[in-house]
Amino acid sequence: MRVITGSAKGRRLQSPGDETRPMTDRVREALFSIIGSEVEGARVLDLFGGSASLSCEALSRGAEWATVVDRASQAVETARANLNLCGFASRSEVVCSDVARFVRRLGSDRTYNLIFVDPPYADDDQTVRDLLAAGVAGWEGKALVVLHRDTRSKGEDHRFGWPSGYRLEGERIYGGTTLCFARYVGGGHDLGETPDDPGRR
Repeated sequence: MRVITGSAKGRRLQSPGDETRPMTDRVREALFSIIGSEVEGARVLDLFGGSASLSCEALSRGAEWATVVDRASQAVETARANLNLCGFASRSEVVCSDVARFVRRLGSDRTYNLIFVDPPYADDDQTVRDLLAAGVAGWEGKALVVLHRDTRSKGEDHRFGWPSGYRLEGERIYGGTTLCFARYVGGGHDLGETPDDPGRR
């Protein structure tokens, strides 16, 4: 596992161990190719951050700040080590917390416009929906949310039902996992897909 490009290109990242499943380099490279210009200057929130590989990649590509949240102490230690290794300690923080509890405490004093959500495969869709609904106080207008899901056990109808206020902008399938891209547009908006979404580039 390595940083793909940017200021920390080629840095080898540690893995927290068997309890987490870092996104593969192939999928991570595809993700950042899709979101492109969304990264420069972004304030990133990395939920279920694990090794912080997504935050390291975003910061390497010019993100302004990254907050990594995970409840596993080993993951938190690994995330801090990886951010330090890449030289991003001054542009990041790592929080050891239950993700749902952290999200419920967000407010307008600190907001984010690029949110990565990479929950454990065991988490059901309703748990993730509740988390996304609770977090909107900390999202900037038109924040982009990227959800990484295991779709192998979801059956034929594997589409994720986004809560009110999110507009689906595309999905990409890589083997048994899916990247879902949605824009936070506030309540009362059409949640249908748009033709120029980042998930279709």
